[in-house]
Amino acid sequence: MANIIFDFDGTIADTLEIALKFLEENAKKFQLQTISREDFRSKPLKKTLKEIGLSNYKLPSYILQLKSYLKKHISNVEVFEGIKETVKQLKFNDHKIFILSSNSSENIKLIMDLHGMTELFEKFICDSSIFGKHILLKRMLKDLHLELHSTIYVGDELRDLKACQKIGMNIILVSWGWNNLDLLKTAGPKHIANSPEALVGIINSHFSN
Repeated sequence: MANIIFDFDGTIADTLEIALKFLEENAKKFQLQTISREDFRSKPLKKTLKEIGLSNYKLPSYILQLKSYLKKHISNVEVFEGIKETVKQLKFNDHKIFILSSNSSENIKLIMDLHGMTELFEKFICDSSIFGKHILLKRMLKDLHLELHSTIYVGDELRDLKACQKIGMNIILVSWGWNNLDLLKTAGPKHIANSPEALVGIINSHFSN
């Protein structure tokens, strides 16, 4: 039995279109440049934020309003095809499954309720910080008494990989999220899943060694 920690946005839920729509509608208000989905996915988040002009000063207010916008459009949020079945299979295999996200717990619960997935997870851990995830992961391991060697993270961005590398946590990157496959490959990760179904095999193989 292992502990599987999932990122939420871009890994379980397809929220990128809504995030880009919010940017388009609020670019003038925040004095930002818009960006296409393809360009967004091809760059690390810090580089993207710099290119669109979203400074550290503006970031907290922007994120707060983005979460509120997402809540208003919650019925439009889909989970990625096959992810529900994959999480159910992992649960059936006696793994404990968690979510760690910078999204709000309210938004996550609403989306998971909408798709009948809430009961599949042990706990939602939410923090508004979008950087410093390695600190959040260390705190989560300590607070929930999870062993590092029996825990694996599932994320969709280069910053997820870097966070896990800082604390020695194993990670599987998924190719359908906020960073595209070409960008993920540049970091030479050990595991990349190209479909939700592939996650089960990678996890089973990893913890059988």
